[in-house]
Amino acid sequence: MVTNLYKKLLVCITILLFVAACSDDYTYTPPEGSNEIAITRVSFGEMVINGNIRKADVVIHPDGKLSTWGFDFDSHLVEINNIANYVTDKIEVLIIGTGYNGQGELNEDTKKFIEQLKTNNVEVHVLPTPKAAEKFNSLPKEGLVACFHLNC
Repeated sequence: MVTNLYKKLLVCITILLFVAACSDDYTYTPPEGSNEIAITRVSFGEMVINGNIRKADVVIHPDGKLSTWGFDFDSHLVEINNIANYVTDKIEVLIIGTGYNGQGELNEDTKKFIEQLKTNNVEVHVLPTPKAAEKFNSLPKEGLVACFHLNC
């Protein structure tokens, strides 16, 4: 039994290393003199935000505050309770990074919630995390909340 566990662990590590080596990291250099919060690098399992290295899923709030996001690693589903707490009346844009390779999926309740947000004129972007970081950097930060899953 222990041998099978080690074999499975070895396979998982090999896959992670292969995926990380074969994927393109995202890098960004903010304009000189810019004071806006920016994501300067995304790699598998890591994001750099204004020089702050994050190795856990992260939420960037409209005021620039960072917090940890409760993504479900077992199901790889973005559930409504993962994002609803961050959406207030003042939110104009929601970005969801679905993982480095975009393997996080929205469950049905979350899809309905997002459709409801869109009907309330909230701009929503659901993208693989490197593309979501690029979108984040391209938009004004007022009224923007972004949730990023850093693995998968």
